[in-house]
Amino acid sequence: MYIKEFEKPNLAVSTEYLQNCQELRSSDPEAVAWIIAGTINFYYLMMELLHGKHELTMTSDRLTEALIELLFPEGNNPAS
Repeated sequence: MYIKEFEKPNLAVSTEYLQNCQELRSSDPEAVAWIIAGTINFYYLMMELLHGKHELTMTSDRLTEALIELLFPEGNNPAS
């Protein structure tokens, strides 16, 4: 149910957005959408379900900034 109702539609929207994002440093927007979704899901799993927020120091802001730096060349951040 989660995959059909949440992940699949979000992957489709993310892929479409990334296809139109000229600043993206990748030739495969769908794979990038999967990487972003997987990173977010793993972060939630580690921090909330496995109680990592009490042991780990990674913040969602740091993780987001690192993803942006990986995907977009310096100075071409679409969020700026």
